[in-house]
Amino acid sequence: MARSYPLIVLSTLACSVGWVSAAKAEPSGPALICEALPDAPLCAAGLPQCTLCHESTDPAMPTWNPFGDDLEAALDGDSFDQLEMALAAVSDLDSDGDGFTNDEELEAGTAPGDPASAPAVAMCPDDADLEDLLYRICSYDAQYAYRRLSLDFCGRQPSFEAYEAFSALGPAEQRDAMHETLDSCLQSEFWRGRDGVLWQLAYSKVRPVHSLKAGLDPSPLMQLQIADYDHDLTLFAYTQIDDHDARDVLLADYFARLDGTTYTAAPEPYEDSGLACEEDDECPAGEGCFQNTCGCFVGCSQGVIPERRQGMLTTRWVALYSTMFTAIPRNTAAQAYRAYLGYDIAKQEGLYPVGTPADYDNKGVDDETCAVCHSTLDALTYPFTRFSGFGPQRAQYFPERMEHEFFAHEGPEIANTPEAGALFGQPVADLREWAQVAAASDAFARATVLQYWELTMGERPTAEHTETFATLWHDFRDTHDYRVQAMLHDLIDTEAYGAP
Repeated sequence: MARSYPLIVLSTLACSVGWVSAAKAEPSGPALICEALPDAPLCAAGLPQCTLCHESTDPAMPTWNPFGDDLEAALDGDSFDQLEMALAAVSDLDSDGDGFTNDEELEAGTAPGDPASAPAVAMCPDDADLEDLLYRICSYDAQYAYRRLSLDFCGRQPSFEAYEAFSALGPAEQRDAMHETLDSCLQSEFWRGRDGVLWQLAYSKVRPVHSLKAGLDPSPLMQLQIADYDHDLTLFAYTQIDDHDARDVLLADYFARLDGTTYTAAPEPYEDSGLACEEDDECPAGEGCFQNTCGCFVGCSQGVIPERRQGMLTTRWVALYSTMFTAIPRNTAAQAYRAYLGYDIAKQEGLYPVGTPADYDNKGVDDETCAVCHSTLDALTYPFTRFSGFGPQRAQYFPERMEHEFFAHEGPEIANTPEAGALFGQPVADLREWAQVAAASDAFARATVLQYWELTMGERPTAEHTETFATLWHDFRDTHDYRVQAMLHDLIDTEAYGAP
């Protein structure tokens, strides 16, 4: 019998579905799974991938893995509100035949449709508490955690003398000493200096390319010095330190300046020295000699007015490296969604369709195959369309950008591209509202904490640490008011961090 693919089932099981009206946008399959199973490890650090249920999400010929087959059969064409029932109906099945039930796999964070993905049985040795072990096994060990945090946050082992002194302390004093050490390390060059840990953490968000750099240590070819991404790296680091609000990566109307390990907020990231000169080497680092005056005149300015700045979303580097000449800068929006909210559109993550996308730039985005992602992506992108890359009003906010003749070749509808869009299916009027919704979201808090979890743990949260990770990002949002330093103090107290 030929299998039919009812829209409701596709919408439930696949990331690939979203051709619903804008007035009734529905979340994609992974979001619905996490609504039904909010405590599942697969949902701890975001949304599960489509491969939880699918082998292929091609709308023309979708295919399911064994778990997807069983879940589809349990749904039997029923509506969204039956998903929890369907999951319960297949919970005792072993869809992939690996010896574990679907419920056991979902609780362990493994894939119930993939026989190669099965829960591991963690065993602590019987001699876990023997005194001759270097550290206690399978429980928190302060000496282990102390050495580990010294490496993670200071970049070096504690000295022998410091370690011996720490070991001689009682439990309460050891805990105090660890937190004092953490505070000290978070002031170090290793953590917050130029090219330190925080800068490196920002690389995947900023995507620096030295051949296009202006400012300090610029590209050797002046004509390629389009922008100074140090401004972005510095702003990111500023938002992650001291008592600063991490949401300002999306909300700041200011920049930051760095002097050694000291960061200060400033209206502009750079201030020319204005010194008299005849040669470049007479000027401070990062400046050149132009018409006998020292200054950073190539690619160093930030064109967006403070009233339209949205942290790291609207910098000159983003405009000229990500948006470039593009009328509808989908790459810019997708990178922001991935970097700050943890959702990769290319992997069909975080899809919240808001109707068939209009094809304003003649790219075929309304085609059935393309609309899978573009029903989410294009709505994400519209608020970015008034921020210029190359072209008219370079690297500035330009309300009439889509009506400019520069983009006339994109097609007769390009001027009708709206500035209003949607994020998580929620309408937003412009990029300011986009950033506000993003910064207030669970996705932002979770993604912010996840980057530090992966940095210190070396992997995403495992099943045994799902609750610990959830507590960290909830407290980061609700208790610590988005202060990273306070969250890190919580992190080093967890068994996930301190148990060998």
